[in-house]
Amino acid sequence: MGRGKKKSAESEEEHWQFACKCTNNCEPVLDYDDGKRMIECETCQIWTHSGCNRIGHSVEIYICKACTAAAKKDKTNKARSVNSDLKKQKKATANDDPEKEKEDAWSSFAKSHQKAGQKRKVVEWVEAADAPPQLTEYEKQRLENIEKNKKMLQALGVNNTIQNIQTACSVAKVPDEVLMQKSRSKPRASKADFSKVAEHSRRSKRLRGGEVEKGEGIENHELGVVQAGEESENTLLTLDEYFAQKGVEPGPWVDGHFNGWVEDGVRVRCGIAASKSAAWDQNGGGQFSRKLPAGVTAKDMARKMLHKNPNQYFYRLTEPNEEQWMGNWTQEEIAHFVAVGKKYGAGDKWGLFSTHIPHRVGYQCSAAYRHFVIPYGLLRDPNFKMTHSGEAIWAPVAKAPKTDTDRSAELTA
Repeated sequence: MGRGKKKSAESEEEHWQFACKCTNNCEPVLDYDDGKRMIECETCQIWTHSGCNRIGHSVEIYICKACTAAAKKDKTNKARSVNSDLKKQKKATANDDPEKEKEDAWSSFAKSHQKAGQKRKVVEWVEAADAPPQLTEYEKQRLENIEKNKKMLQALGVNNTIQNIQTACSVAKVPDEVLMQKSRSKPRASKADFSKVAEHSRRSKRLRGGEVEKGEGIENHELGVVQAGEESENTLLTLDEYFAQKGVEPGPWVDGHFNGWVEDGVRVRCGIAASKSAAWDQNGGGQFSRKLPAGVTAKDMARKMLHKNPNQYFYRLTEPNEEQWMGNWTQEEIAHFVAVGKKYGAGDKWGLFSTHIPHRVGYQCSAAYRHFVIPYGLLRDPNFKMTHSGEAIWAPVAKAPKTDTDRSAELTA
């Protein structure tokens, strides 16, 4: 017999199943023996050639590939089922235990942002305005070198040399006849007609996607576990649902709009009007447009809007002669941010909002709002929802259509 030493002499008369890739397309055959060495799978009790499957003579326990894949799939399904049950149990516990003490939003935020060397005081507006700009040693040396170079050029008398060279070497004008010449147009290639090409016959005997019945070959409980897991991961949570699961007591609600104007100290120092309409009308008026002129960047355009449209200016720039702070926000800055949000609201007009936050610009305030204030529950905005991983997603509340009463009120206002 070609079977290995796993079968004893007493079991020679028993029947066995044989299947190997070298014969019969791996279909099980009863009592097959061609004299070659065989080994038995411990799980399905089917014999196979050890040489065809590259199984060494020292192997005592063998499990075929089919049984290994089935065991791995069963283990994965069990793990998914356990994870789904744990999530449901955790959610039910968070919702059904109202007596559980919730952690304050500020405590949760402080635990995540206790880093040494990042504490920075919020500079008072008066100190920031009166303090002269501080130059580093490198900047002082650079200014001295510039002055020395200017004096040297004046002594040599070469101040206007570059302009004279440009005037002498002006580019010759190209004749109009050359510009008006048209390039020869090449004949367009005719498009190939593929409508008459014979369709290839399909040789595969596998069923097409539409022919397979829903769930064929998949057990119902396995299909249910996968679908339930995908739905739970892709759904967005409201802020109340998210913080209830986290066990955090969130901060107050805002309506998603900033209802203030430029900070009073900044407004007086920069000479900005007392209201939005006055600032716009006193500096030329006209119709607002988001389209930039040709060749002008957004930052260049913002520099011109300090007095006419302060929101556009402070979104990208700080107050004149004020340093912009970069990098992570400190807890003191976030506390000041939340105080401004409670007083005036938050969610839009970040340029105006940033005038109340020293050394920060509008786009920095917008990023801090989305990545720190909303995810940690320091303020709540109805225009945001949360993912299960803790990411704030912009999901604005749909506005109700205006009625005739609303339009008449706008006209009379």
